[in-house]
Amino acid sequence: MKIAILTFPLKTNYGGILQAYALQKYLKDFGHEVYLVDIPGKTDSFLKYIINHLKVIYVYKNLTAYFKIEKQHEKIRKKIKNFIEENFLFTEPIDIAEIKEKLKKYSFDIYIVGSDQVWRPFFSVDIKTFFLDFVKDDKNIVKAAYSVSFGTIQWEFSKELTEECSKLIQNFDYISVRESSAVKLCQDYFSVKPEHLLDPTMIIDKNIYAEFAQKTTIKKENLITAYILDNSSEKIKIINKIADKMNMSVIELMPSTKRFKEKSYKTELSILPSIEEWLSSIMNAKFVVTDSFHGVVFSIIFNRQFIAINNKSRGSARFDSILALFNLKDRLINSESELTESLIKSEIDFDQVNIILKKEKEKASGFLQKVLEQKK
Repeated sequence: MKIAILTFPLKTNYGGILQAYALQKYLKDFGHEVYLVDIPGKTDSFLKYIINHLKVIYVYKNLTAYFKIEKQHEKIRKKIKNFIEENFLFTEPIDIAEIKEKLKKYSFDIYIVGSDQVWRPFFSVDIKTFFLDFVKDDKNIVKAAYSVSFGTIQWEFSKELTEECSKLIQNFDYISVRESSAVKLCQDYFSVKPEHLLDPTMIIDKNIYAEFAQKTTIKKENLITAYILDNSSEKIKIINKIADKMNMSVIELMPSTKRFKEKSYKTELSILPSIEEWLSSIMNAKFVVTDSFHGVVFSIIFNRQFIAINNKSRGSARFDSILALFNLKDRLINSESELTESLIKSEIDFDQVNIILKKEKEKASGFLQKVLEQKK
């Protein structure tokens, strides 16, 4: 069959790229032809564009640092370009206004929305597209949402948008969400009860990621890997404290931390990683410190000891849900004051974690098999 996946554009977001890779990999392994729909990302208004850039300049204190981070993202784009080109099949670039007509010629049997925060209006270029409004009347197409996220426990839809999307979601054949809180949001606002399923990255075998990780020359072991998306002096204190207590050096992924350092910690290596280097740095870490949802996910996949720093600006619900699922809520902290020596030195029981993961993978696989069998 021909299957279309609608998710956010693949830019420089490691988790976003890998969740899309995992879902299409799972589907392709059953012999299906899988495309990612190439739609544009959200474009801010000119005023918002200026405000956001002024905020960045204020945080980094000088223009030199600001332009440096812009260059960093460009370097990352170049490093991940080959991975994207080699591992994805895309439709032609499609403007939202033309999506219905342009996708007709592909004759897709199944549309799958997800994963990531594609049902969060703040992040979406046109959220009704992610409710499949362009095929709402086509009864011959299977429509599914896999592990979709709202990103937050707060309802961010307007009254009008709630009514529109509530009607659109009734056309879905199968619905699943990534957070337990999203189950309740769907029930309360859309009058549907979705399944709560794993992020796509967790449904394929970890050896697939290990093969990518082995392709890089960066294979540092027995280090603390720091993967921090939104830096602050508080997060630097947390990393420093862990490094001091464990008497270990740190490998920085996305080394913007240097612009916030009040005192330096023992940095072994700072890199703007490729996908392969990113995977290797987590797989080979002795310990991971992250404020990223997918930083947590891959720490679990690779059975790495970790501390998660709550990243409220990107959505706390994501952390709460996955850590509760694996009985790891104690690994989430909000500040350096919550980081005790016993927490740093306590070890996660990955035997129990892996039992839960196996069960949840079977549940997710069962859902996807139902989607695939609907069209037979």
